[in-house]
Amino acid sequence: MTQFSALLIYPNGLERMLEPKNGKIFQLQELYELLECEMIEIIPALMPGYVAVLDEEGKLNPSKFLNTKATTKIPLHPGDYVVGTMLLCPSKMIE
Repeated sequence: MTQFSALLIYPNGLERMLEPKNGKIFQLQELYELLECEMIEIIPALMPGYVAVLDEEGKLNPSKFLNTKATTKIPLHPGDYVVGTMLLCPSKMIE
């Protein structure tokens, strides 16, 4: 991942590099669409200067799957995990 790009990590392990639609900052509606959710959670990533954006209610949705790759990118409590798609991006891309 380059210094100013974002990475979408899918539960099946696939990844996609992307930029915000406006070229600078992800808008809230854009995040909802990317993560297919109605409520997001933003947490610091293990990479300095980056944050992870994920579905706040992912674990409550039986149609979403464990995201093992995303789980390794963020600090979590022992036994915790990410469900659904996660966006990893520089913190300056989120307002």
